[in-house]
Amino acid sequence: MRALWLLTWLLLCASVAFAQPQQSVHKQAEASARFEEAMKLMHQRKFERACTLLEESLALAADMTTAFRLAECYDELGKAGPAWHYYREVAEAAEGAGLAERRDHARKLADRLTPKLARLRIVVPDDAQKLEGLTIAIDGRVTSVWNEEVRVDPGTHEITASAPDHHPWSQTVELVSRKDTAEVKVELRRIPPPPPPPTPAPPEKKMWVPPLEIGIALTSVGAAGVVTGLVIGGIAKGRHDDSLEHCADRACTDEGLAIQDEAIAEGNAATVVFSIGLAALAAGAGFWLASELMDDSVEVGLDGFRLYF
Repeated sequence: MRALWLLTWLLLCASVAFAQPQQSVHKQAEASARFEEAMKLMHQRKFERACTLLEESLALAADMTTAFRLAECYDELGKAGPAWHYYREVAEAAEGAGLAERRDHARKLADRLTPKLARLRIVVPDDAQKLEGLTIAIDGRVTSVWNEEVRVDPGTHEITASAPDHHPWSQTVELVSRKDTAEVKVELRRIPPPPPPPTPAPPEKKMWVPPLEIGIALTSVGAAGVVTGLVIGGIAKGRHDDSLEHCADRACTDEGLAIQDEAIAEGNAATVVFSIGLAALAAGAGFWLASELMDDSVEVGLDGFRLYF
């Protein structure tokens, strides 16, 4: 046991960071504080609280020494599954750093726990392995060991996987004894992009229907014009008949000619007024009829021949 403590002390003095981004100074300080408190609790054999603090420390600053101490804490606590996991994590990190002696020692400790544990294999397809931000966890503990057997305590375990722009995936397995073996395949499905917003429909064209008031007004003006034209025309006819009293044998006096000129001028005026009134009367009747027969729901009929808003 003394040799083990000596090894962990050497690991602490020569810790090698896991392959993760460098943590901020604040996080490093928080991680160190939790680590130191956990070491005191381990000396007092308060392993439950010590393991929790080491988990928090490792989450703040990934460090090989913290991972080794966490494996040792779970080992002392009798949780062989998590201990095996962190011993293996330390062995992989040490191998990546070229620390063969440290790698071999961590593997030896993991192998010692192997007979106590059941086997679990997490199969990750090639396309899923290429996903940026892929995270796989066993019972909430992130693992980087895929497509090979890992060791877990007998019991119920939940395997979860997540990646950006994909639906989260999970599966539960039951391993009754240390002799049991289970295999799960990660199946992540991409979240489909949201549908584009619907294109607003163009405003429906409506036929312009003249207001009823316009038809009534034009009809009234037209009727008045027709009547006025007839009245003026009647006056002009009377004047022309009066002028005949001043004429004999196709010869008229000056007074008769003057009366005839007045009658002709009044007749022309009557014709103009009557024509305008008749046109207004026809337009007003047409507008009146259109406003009665058509409403605002009439759709386009013959484009180019109707007026639209």
